[in-house]
Amino acid sequence: MERARLHSRHDILVTTILAVTHEMAFAREVADRLVFMDADEIVEVVTPDTFLDNPETDRTKLFQEQLP
Repeated sequence: MERARLHSRHDILVTTILAVTHEMAFAREVADRLVFMDADEIVEVVTPDTFLDNPETDRTKLFQEQLP
């Protein structure tokens, strides 16, 4: 689904959408919160800006270092 339509549907329906992705640009654009998991454990639950600009854990930092 294209991003504009996704935003539009969310605004109209005021609904929750769960998206599983490694695409950080997409996540930053559409998410209110990010849940970062490692080995079936929740590592962080933060805003996209916090996750991408100021990660709270070493595991998150390591993940970001591996992004293209």
